[in-house]
Amino acid sequence: MIEDSYFEWHVFMDRRVEREYIESVNTSSCVLVSDPFVRRPRNADYPENDFFTDLNTVAGNPHRTHFGDFSIVGDYYTETGGPAYAVALHHMHYAEGSRRLEVSHFLSDRIDTVVDTPGKIIEALNHLVDALETLHPNNTQTCQEYREMRESAQASGLGYMKRLAIKHHLEVILDNGLESKT
Repeated sequence: MIEDSYFEWHVFMDRRVEREYIESVNTSSCVLVSDPFVRRPRNADYPENDFFTDLNTVAGNPHRTHFGDFSIVGDYYTETGGPAYAVALHHMHYAEGSRRLEVSHFLSDRIDTVVDTPGKIIEALNHLVDALETLHPNNTQTCQEYREMRESAQASGLGYMKRLAIKHHLEVILDNGLESKT
């Protein structure tokens, strides 16, 4: 066992430290940070649905290690983005019949031109809101804001939409806990 009297938390980046070492640390003071978001080269390349993580479940996290992630941003950072041929809105939710997390990607209908980004945001938003009734949780503040945005047909910028996706991710994670606690 690693002596951890000098440390309040041991924070490990997944796949950068051997599991054997991580497991030698008291799990009550261990945090595993991973990047489960699968980045695609273009927005149009996102599938309808992706597995995200099961670290929030006892099955995926039997040692009940604390965990963190980079949300829908990933650990790859860039200051700039190119023009939006396709708009992709990423939405975190539980898998059907499970507490594991998935991310759905809602694409604009138009994906071949860079014109009318606000209109493309509304297209993708319409797909997201149409799907909300089957995605859970669907009662977060962010989900309500998506519904209001759709009702007003007023698009906010891509940066704001990404902030909303991150906010929703946090709402889901903070309300989740490990399945044995719920």
